[in-house]
Amino acid sequence: MKQRIEFIDALRGFTMILVVFAHVETFMLSIDPGTTFISRLFLSFRMPLFFFISGYLSYKEGKIWTVNVWKTSVWNKFRVQLIPTAFFGLLYTYLFRLGGFLDFFRNYHKFGYWFTICLLGMLVIMYTINCVVNLLNKNNPPSRKLTSLLLIVVSMILWGFKFIYDKYSGIATISNYFCFHQVCVYFPFFAFGVIASEYKIKFANFLDNEVIQACVYVAFGVVFYLKNMLNETTTDTTLIFLVYRSIQDIILGVLGICIVYNFFRKNSSMFSSATLFGRQLQRVGSRTLDIYMLHYFFLTKISFGNAFVRDSNIVCELLFVGALAVVITYCCLFVSDMLRTSKFFSVFLFGMHK
Repeated sequence: MKQRIEFIDALRGFTMILVVFAHVETFMLSIDPGTTFISRLFLSFRMPLFFFISGYLSYKEGKIWTVNVWKTSVWNKFRVQLIPTAFFGLLYTYLFRLGGFLDFFRNYHKFGYWFTICLLGMLVIMYTINCVVNLLNKNNPPSRKLTSLLLIVVSMILWGFKFIYDKYSGIATISNYFCFHQVCVYFPFFAFGVIASEYKIKFANFLDNEVIQACVYVAFGVVFYLKNMLNETTTDTTLIFLVYRSIQDIILGVLGICIVYNFFRKNSSMFSSATLFGRQLQRVGSRTLDIYMLHYFFLTKISFGNAFVRDSNIVCELLFVGALAVVITYCCLFVSDMLRTSKFFSVFLFGMHK
């Protein structure tokens, strides 16, 4: 079994809490994404970071990707990603959205359950790239350079595809079923994670350069200001402006990933299993699927969310919403622990191996 990287587990736990934080604001407090400074800040890197970690952990060094390995890997991910999503997503849709099977799968966000379907699509693309690289290098070890190149090329192609989503309603309707638009938006960050894992030593050395660290922080601040302050009143919908904003999103996401990843890496002792804080974040990080599937059931609306928008108190927002997010996260862990006492539920609801 591959040894777990403690700071990566902690980082994944932190990112999962940020996801719950965002959904507490949206579903419980009715705060629109990007309304407050904190929500704009977390929005800039939260989902890019989640997909980066998914890509980082999906890279398997030295694995030989034959067609049979491809089939087995796709089936395993299909079971792990889709069965829990279908069960919890349809249950949530029926109980809280008063909808049915088609309502769930037609919905763009799957009423919140889009992430696992989107991730499945990314994994299939990556496995296919690995298989193609292996077929092209039958008598040689897998080529990391060729794999990275193909990931970059596919990212650029998918990034281009997303701009036709709003132009053609037929494509948009089909895309909603498979979360293809989300795949196009976030695959570059997933690919970034795969490449960072392939070249983890070089990536760490790059981030350790003090000049580069300073440039990353400054660039993040500048791009964040340009995106959220100077452009917030702009209503331009031309293709050139959409491309410009999309480039801003990618740059902001990559810079945010570098900052947060480097913080956890350089302070790995703080997030190790030797500390209470590290153990708790790692516990959350090892149960992200469970928390993601369960947390929507705890998001009951409360009426004073607009106070944060009106008063814009960063400290109060962080403390209050953060506390709610942590409480809900641990409620999910409690329910998960109970359900996992059944081997059947562990396998089919949370993707455990038989």
